[in-house]
Amino acid sequence: MSSKKLENEKLGMTSVVFDFYKEINKKYSDISGDTDIEYERLWGEIDEFGLHPYSWFESLAHALN
Repeated sequence: MSSKKLENEKLGMTSVVFDFYKEINKKYSDISGDTDIEYERLWGEIDEFGLHPYSWFESLAHALN
């Protein structure tokens, strides 16, 4: 597989995960607020360019537990 195709697939996966993050964040705003606090505790301040959705979902697991 070419490196360009692999890069495009990674970007597509990231886009899907980021879209899912936005959907969950909007639909479940109460727990999302707690998750944002946990994310910032673990990973630092959230900004539009610095959010890592995989890490946010890890923070969601912490917030739910």
